[in-house]
Amino acid sequence: MVFVSLGKEFIKEVVEQCVSRLIVLGVRRPRKGCLTWPLHEDFHGWIGLNTETHRGDGTMIVNPNVGVRCDRIHQIITAVDGRKYTTYEPPTIIRGLGYLMPQHTYVPFIFHKKSPIESVADELCAAVEQYGMPYMRAKANLEAIIKGLDCLPRQAGWEESGERLLSAYYLLGDRDAIGRLIHQRSEEGKKKRVSLERFIKFSERFLKYVNQQGHESPKNRDTA
Repeated sequence: MVFVSLGKEFIKEVVEQCVSRLIVLGVRRPRKGCLTWPLHEDFHGWIGLNTETHRGDGTMIVNPNVGVRCDRIHQIITAVDGRKYTTYEPPTIIRGLGYLMPQHTYVPFIFHKKSPIESVADELCAAVEQYGMPYMRAKANLEAIIKGLDCLPRQAGWEESGERLLSAYYLLGDRDAIGRLIHQRSEEGKKKRVSLERFIKFSERFLKYVNQQGHESPKNRDTA
């Protein structure tokens, strides 16, 4: 089979066609490669357009992911780690769009170099509006984020989800849940032989951070 190169212009046009339609729905592009959807308070939706461009058959795949970012959770994590806070990325929770659709599986949006781009871009945008946006809206609260993170398979972002869960529990003022999570994850990690080094070190720094903040409710204090 002869390898068919897509060319940079075609790839750029596909992405721009998708993005321009999402912007009509209220999605913002604060910088290249970053798509957000304002929700409320410290929450915003997040959309990622993963692309597969080296198939060699004249087609390009776009696989959208949707998620939610809670800024305060990531402010805490970066404060605990002593890192510079960055806006917009990463999302706190994320899901493949296809798994929110009736198919409940991976659903690629396939663009053909010799076919009109617009119709597939319309389909992608309609799917984000119908299935992705209700998901993002429903997950824009701490309780829903906690439930989503706690349901992740332990091998999928084990340590990252633990850091985010600790921060979410802290924002809710649930210190008992913080202690339970650290103990539970430690025990599960030992039984399943999952790497715990990062999570254990983070939890130690996290507890010091919490103690330094005192007993004032984090709901009433800027955590930046």
